[in-house]
Amino acid sequence: MKVKHMPCPECRKQGKDRSGDNLAVYPDGGTFCFSCGHSTPSTKFTPDLPQTFIGSKFKESELPQSARNYLSVWLNQEEINKHFTFDKPYDRVVLKDTLPSFYWGKSYTSGVRPKVYTEGSVPVHIFGGYNTTNLVIVEDPISAIKVSRVKGLDVLPLFGSHLSLKVLRCLSLMPKENLFIWLDNDKEKEGLSMCLSLRHLFKCKWVSTNFDPKSYRPEEIIKILGLKDAPTN
Repeated sequence: MKVKHMPCPECRKQGKDRSGDNLAVYPDGGTFCFSCGHSTPSTKFTPDLPQTFIGSKFKESELPQSARNYLSVWLNQEEINKHFTFDKPYDRVVLKDTLPSFYWGKSYTSGVRPKVYTEGSVPVHIFGGYNTTNLVIVEDPISAIKVSRVKGLDVLPLFGSHLSLKVLRCLSLMPKENLFIWLDNDKEKEGLSMCLSLRHLFKCKWVSTNFDPKSYRPEEIIKILGLKDAPTN
């Protein structure tokens, strides 16, 4: 996502924004000022959700052993029981935390279905909940759960690699100091763009690793993020 920065008209009225880059302008035409909060909505048409919203018809099923085996590569049984359920007709593990307004389902078997399927209003959901000054942004909720094992780290999954205007507005209200953007190596442009978009709000650090954040142990996460003596769960 390419984000342009322009002078904010509201800041300029007050004699501010001398650098002329407070206003972020997004590809969809929407704008947001990180200083005064001035914004304009998207100028492009946003289609409605499909009529067959799976999330609204979804019925939870008990996780089969095969699904547990898949999740246990990264998570322990307590985390699996707390955060995940099962969509039997589609063989998907489903995140419980954001139901029913948002459905995140991941297929763990090969087939014609999408690997990851989402429907509904993408939430701003924080894992960890330590209310500290450190926030880590990752792509998926499994990585978010894994990284949140490190106490002192609040973790926000994007449910993809797109930083929406909704997320930006919520971030502008979060009393955080340090922001770590941790995406896969193939998302280099997206990660750098996010750092530029948020540089007025946080001390931003872009993190790139060969594997997903969920692939690393807590002690490795601490080293990757450059933290010192951070406790783990």
